[in-house]
Amino acid sequence: MAYAFEPGETVQAGVARVMGEQLDRIEAHLAERDVHNARKRIKEVRALLRMIREPLGVHFGIENAWYRDAARDLSTARDAEAVRESLHKLEDAQGKQPGARKLLGHRRRTNQRDLQGRVDNLLKQLPIARARIATWPILADRFSAIGAGAERTLRDGRAAFEHVLTAPSPESFHELRKRVKDHWYHVQLLRKLWPDVLKGEATAIEELSDALGDHHDLHLLELALGSEAPAEAIAKQRADLEATALGAARRLFSESPDAWRKRIRGYWRVTR
Repeated sequence: MAYAFEPGETVQAGVARVMGEQLDRIEAHLAERDVHNARKRIKEVRALLRMIREPLGVHFGIENAWYRDAARDLSTARDAEAVRESLHKLEDAQGKQPGARKLLGHRRRTNQRDLQGRVDNLLKQLPIARARIATWPILADRFSAIGAGAERTLRDGRAAFEHVLTAPSPESFHELRKRVKDHWYHVQLLRKLWPDVLKGEATAIEELSDALGDHHDLHLLELALGSEAPAEAIAKQRADLEATALGAARRLFSESPDAWRKRIRGYWRVTR
């Protein structure tokens, strides 16, 4: 099934189902050595954990740390892929960069040799992660069980946006990206409460997330190339991405987190 709660599904049943399906997908992706999509599924799991952070209690810290470390184990390969994608986008906009291509090709071969052991180790640990779900507390079947965490994420996103406005940097834009991404996942989880509205919201948030993702990948490209980086082309691409992202973020955060939570709670009640 989709990464979404079903209307009328209890919180407990929905969380257990989504977690089980996500672990199935992570296992399948890793078996196929599809690191990119495995990391996506892990990020979706971490977003779900943040949504139920308060009712999970001490279990949240344990689970969040495990999935964070799992994603980090795969990050070298994913970052290398992101750098290559960023170079392709830069070349589409600013022209070919032959020196950069040669340097990245050598680093790609080095990174691939390290990946196999990390993937195998994570596959061995997945059954343990799956078994831990049974030890979680029973989640109350009320909106606050998921609403509080979703509102907190949106509030953190608004704070990250304000920080970008006062202190723009690759790091502050990346922090904004992470919080926007979590909010996007939360809207995806809730989208079946009112698909006509929430699917549109999810699409707008995804476009913002994509712009922020391209911004971060451009920073990774710059770090990877060092003195070989085409500084002028990167600066122009970065400025375009920042203008797009800041405009979209202003629209996203124009609704207060409290108002957003109350609106979604209304959708939830109608489905009940």
